[in-house]
Amino acid sequence: MDEHRGNNSLLSDSSSQRQAKRRPLLGRGETGTRREYAAVLAAGALGATLVLLAAGRPWVHALVVDTPGQARISPSARSVAPAVSGLGLLALASVVAVVATRRVGRLIVGSLAALAGLGIFASIAKTALEPEGAVHDAAVAAAGLTSPTVDHVTVTGWPIVAAVGALLILFSGLSGVLRGSRWPVMSGRYERSPDAGVPAGPGGPGQQDRPGASPASTERDRSASRQSDGPRRGGTGERQMWDALDRGEDPTD
Repeated sequence: MDEHRGNNSLLSDSSSQRQAKRRPLLGRGETGTRREYAAVLAAGALGATLVLLAAGRPWVHALVVDTPGQARISPSARSVAPAVSGLGLLALASVVAVVATRRVGRLIVGSLAALAGLGIFASIAKTALEPEGAVHDAAVAAAGLTSPTVDHVTVTGWPIVAAVGALLILFSGLSGVLRGSRWPVMSGRYERSPDAGVPAGPGGPGQQDRPGASPASTERDRSASRQSDGPRRGGTGERQMWDALDRGEDPTD
């Protein structure tokens, strides 16, 4: 009895070692890649959020002097740099698209995100260098004139917030272009297999009974199939024992 228990213990230890070898291990490289993947996604999402937040705030303060009482205007990016909001939405959508795509898709999505970041930078630079021209439409609406005069034009700090977001978006897009092929992809465990939905016949999956065959011939085919499959299913006693251990069963029962 003690010898029998000792053999069972040895078999269990061997089975545990075999299962441990089969179990996939996350190496340092893979763990680092996953952290990099998460960091890039977070940077892209944060950058798009900052851009969209800044787009709704005043970017320029100006005084329109051609109106009674000198009207003060404070247009947002939607007026002085209308492309910023659309590019911010594109960057936010690219973050979601990276998760759902693979190699070539990530190359395309990363390129679009990088271009969105550059476009936001261009809009910010235009507003900062020519604030008088940026507020022209808002001044026309306030004064009711085609060529109003504006004075005391100042740029707020919100374009700087948008520039930080654009920098994060650019970093995220370039990372997707250069390293997107190394990042994890969505699992395909729920994809439909080619043989799914094909009824199994007497010879196994994908084989059906012959149309027009008599019941007697069909029964003979099934019997022959079971007899031919018997040696393969049975195998040696040692193989059955290892298979039972892999399934977590006790082969001595």
